Amino acid sequence: MANIFAHIYAIISFHIHIFLLTLNRWLTGGLTSFKPLSNDYSHTIILIGDSIAAGVGDRGSLFDIGGLVQYFTSYMRPLAGKKIRQKWTIVNKGVAGSTTREWHPEYRDPQRKENLFQQALESSHGKHAEIAIIMMGRDDERFNQSLHFGNPSTTNTATTSLPPYILPPETFANISTLARAAAHPETSDQSSRPRQVYVCTFPTKFDPLVVGEEGAERNKERCRLINEWLKAGADPNIQTGILLDTHNNFEYKAATYYSARFASVHDVRAGVVLSKKGSKRASRDLFEIVVGGMVKEELRALMGPLSGKPQEN
Repeated sequence: MANIFAHIYAIISFHIHIFLLTLNRWLTGGLTSFKPLSNDYSHTIILIGDSIAAGVGDRGSLFDIGGLVQYFTSYMRPLAGKKIRQKWTIVNKGVAGSTTREWHPEYRDPQRKENLFQQALESSHGKHAEIAIIMMGRDDERFNQSLHFGNPSTTNTATTSLPPYILPPETFANISTLARAAAHPETSDQSSRPRQVYVCTFPTKFDPLVVGEEGAERNKERCRLINEWLKAGADPNIQTGILLDTHNNFEYKAATYYSARFASVHDVRAGVVLSKKGSKRASRDLFEIVVGGMVKEELRALMGPLSGKPQEN
């Protein structure tokens, strides 16, 4: 009887959580801003990805945008007036349950006019973002069971005849293509400039329990391909973000960084996700990586008027 009640509670909690994320995204537009000093310079960071990026598992409150970037401002405040001197807008465009295939720039969704790439990086805020953070690949292991943002019970009947996972080489190909497209946006007037892109790996803690031994090996291979590509440094505009997989970063082996509360029959895609503690830790680590790029963008904005170049903000 206790297991039944626990199961029902997990389902109800999950639906409430998704509803809150959806409501917050609607109320805030997925935005949060931080402006330490009075000036006319403004910048944007955009986060794109799957369930981890969207904030599934975290315990947010009303008006939180969800995901790791919602904690960025708390790490910016101590640096106000020291390193961070200009306004920064953080945009969360994470989509729970999305796969790297759906984020491919050329993916065509018959149910939508725009694919996820267009909705995020070609939106009014996204197209002006100087920094993009990519955090996805985890949901490629179970992409037949659908958990789309705001509609967790939908079943993707179009893929029922396909294998229940996307192969690691395709995951890597999709992410690398997405990163290059994000780093070098194309515009009709050729006015855009390269964007700083940080690519992250995804959590693999408890993978054998969630996706089985074979699934765990595939996730390990996905992270290996991504990490080796980033280490090669073929594109100076694409850098290593936070490594959340335990194969490349032992610091994320702590069980308290994860939550299985949403692992129910209606949440087969989520499995084990980052807890609030894990999200805060990952957010801090990610901010320490990205802050250098933020300072670089602020210096570029300041040097623009001195060099006679027009500002893009």
